[in-house]
Amino acid sequence: MTAQEINDITGGELIGSPSLVIDSLNRIDNAGEKQFSFVVSEKYAHHLLTSKAGLILVPVSFKQQLLPGRSYILHDDPYQAFLKVVMYLEERRYSNPKKLSGISPKANIKVSATLGQNVYIGDGAFIDDNVVIGDNVKIYSNATISSNSRIDEGTIIYSGVRIYYETLIGKNCIIHANAVIGSDGFGYVRLPSGEYIKIPQIGNVIIGNNCEIGACTTIDRSFVGSTIIEDGVIIDNLVQIAHNVEIGEGSAFASQSGVAGSTKIGKRVRLGGQAGTAGHITIADDVTILAKGGIAQSIQKKGEYFGAPARPKRDAFRIEAATPHLPEMYKELKRLRDEIEQLKNKNKK
Repeated sequence: MTAQEINDITGGELIGSPSLVIDSLNRIDNAGEKQFSFVVSEKYAHHLLTSKAGLILVPVSFKQQLLPGRSYILHDDPYQAFLKVVMYLEERRYSNPKKLSGISPKANIKVSATLGQNVYIGDGAFIDDNVVIGDNVKIYSNATISSNSRIDEGTIIYSGVRIYYETLIGKNCIIHANAVIGSDGFGYVRLPSGEYIKIPQIGNVIIGNNCEIGACTTIDRSFVGSTIIEDGVIIDNLVQIAHNVEIGEGSAFASQSGVAGSTKIGKRVRLGGQAGTAGHITIADDVTILAKGGIAQSIQKKGEYFGAPARPKRDAFRIEAATPHLPEMYKELKRLRDEIEQLKNKNKK
């Protein structure tokens, strides 16, 4: 693409050669002469002096810092403008899943399944009895959709995904490779003998619209009722969601976080990497749990929490700041105790 074509997408102000040819995108610190990159703030402005990028998207406020003879695009919001270019290129990609259509003769589709318009089903995919697939759904190779499940329009199911029976998935979702949706919840009764008896998990999983589930994430079916993921939830790779959990709309969970059974999570809740909750608790709307946070009891107030057990961030950071000084504080406390004891003994005499 030419610099002018790129500028037309961003809606910015082009400085430099309109006919400059750009062949790819890259980070500002790695970009070459035929590559397009961006800088969003003063924190990264020093890269403008050393970057070899052929075309750089920068804030309008940078106009006085630009080097002569180079090509730039000025924009009020460089990051959003760069995303416009990325989205444009995504639509043009040959491998764009939205462009796929057709059903592989190597797919195994039961007669009772219902398929919508413009569906793509790849090699080795298995569509079981009474499954309903909406329009424009894409199911990649070797994915399994078990009986009585429904996948609504525009959803993408990548290779190796396993969707158990009676799972309901909304519109325009993305389920990444090897995720497992609807596997049995971890429900057992321990007998006096120490033996574990498995509790049947006869519920299902319901996932709303516009959700994204990361690779190798697992979402367990409920004991009874439903495990519920509401609209707009995004879940990273390697996350565990247990049975009967409810997650409110717009929530986001980072990799290796986990939610124990029957926990109810509000709207717009965020869990950092390796954060985890105990079971049967409630978390309010607009709560953020920072990385490695451990939630042992319900959280009733919105805000940021840190630590294990998780506390309000400000309190937790104070504790963290004090912890390295505990040995010295202990020595000082012991010295003061000894002095007090000496004074007590002196007064007795």
